[in-house]
Amino acid sequence: MVLRQALYALAAMAVPCFEPADATLPQRLNAAQVAQAVVAAMRTDVTQAGLQAAAALAIRNMTERSDAGGAAIAQQFVDAGAGNALMDALAASAIRGAASDTLKALAALARYGGSAAQLLAAGVAEAIMAAVDKHCTRGRMLSADYDGKQVLEPALSAIAALAASAPADSARLSMAGACNAVVSSAVEQCPEV
Repeated sequence: MVLRQALYALAAMAVPCFEPADATLPQRLNAAQVAQAVVAAMRTDVTQAGLQAAAALAIRNMTERSDAGGAAIAQQFVDAGAGNALMDALAASAIRGAASDTLKALAALARYGGSAAQLLAAGVAEAIMAAVDKHCTRGRMLSADYDGKQVLEPALSAIAALAASAPADSARLSMAGACNAVVSSAVEQCPEV
């Protein structure tokens, strides 16, 4: 419980946690230590949904709200192992809300080219599609109900971020079935297409 509360506090303080563009070396080391601490917290118990959701929120907020540039922050998280930790949490998630938070954090990291390429190489496309299969399919069909959308929308956002940020590596998305999921989702939302 304390660890989860600490992660929520980090998420709330996202902007002050990371340095401005002209940061000194000690400030940069501090930011890297924060990223490592978040990842270490995630690895304490991958099955604890609240802990994983808090860590995902911290990653997302720190990456998206940084004045120093999200690319540097995303890279620090990827270097600290956040991509693998998020994929492990996604695989272990039994609760759609936790899966949704994890996918949003992956999307935040994927918005930057270097991070996106590393995430794709680590198997994030397959992890995203496994989560879609687990949480969004009913009888081999994508579900557009509220529960399905809770995971499907951030999954599609992550897929879009990966495709836009690492177009040279986007073949992995197709091989993982992400393109089919996007098309199926569009057809579900707009049957006249």
